[in-house]
Amino acid sequence: MRCVERESRFPGGKSVSVALCIHNKRIVRVSISGDFFAFPETCIDTLERLLLGCCSEECIDAAIQKVSNECRALGFEWPWLERLVIELWREGCRS
Repeated sequence: MRCVERESRFPGGKSVSVALCIHNKRIVRVSISGDFFAFPETCIDTLERLLLGCCSEECIDAAIQKVSNECRALGFEWPWLERLVIELWREGCRS
C-alpha cells in the first residue's frame, strides 16, 4: 500500500488537502479537508465514500461528477479538485 498527500491552494480560493492510500491501483483510504466550504455539509463525506474502491480515472470522475451535481463548493471548483485527486491517484499507483 502506498499513501500520498498533497495540500494545494485553489487560485484565488481556499486550501485543500487530499490524502489517498492506494493498494493494487485501488483507493483504500481517502481524506479531503481544508478551509473551504461545501453544502450540504455531508458532501465531502459522500465524496470520500464514493472514491473508496476507485481504480480508474473514470471512477474518480464519476464520483466527483455525482457529488458536484448535488453539492455547492465555496473556495474551490470541482474540476480543479478532480485534477488534484487524479494526480495523486496516478502518483500512488507508481511503484
